[in-house]
Amino acid sequence: MTKRTGDSLRKTPNTAPTDTMLTLGFDEEQAARIIRTRRVLPLVEDPKAPQIDARKLWEKIGKPHGRFRDWASHYVRPLMDRPDLSAEISALTTPARGTPRQDYTLSRDLAAHLAMQANTPEGADVRAYFLDMER
Repeated sequence: MTKRTGDSLRKTPNTAPTDTMLTLGFDEEQAARIIRTRRVLPLVEDPKAPQIDARKLWEKIGKPHGRFRDWASHYVRPLMDRPDLSAEISALTTPARGTPRQDYTLSRDLAAHLAMQANTPEGADVRAYFLDMER
């Protein structure tokens, strides 16, 4: 007889190990993808609050446009002008040598939206992650 410890109640989609993911019905490839991607796009309680580093997201989706600044000006900045999404983005300018560095913090919903737009192999992996999480 196995002793109950309540350990399964303490595991969340953000912390569940591979063996738990397998018992939930994911195959090994899906479990590995979920574990790899949840570091950058964790499931959070409030999907509308800015909590995800845009620079880390950009790296995860394969660095589209080559430079973060170019990607952000093409995808992130236009979203800041939309009143329905402006609360989901937080911008911070940090002093640096030369040009000040612009960083953004995104809501999970907005990060998912941007990740799904990425036309890179890594972007396809992130899209598969969202499909896995819907299951």
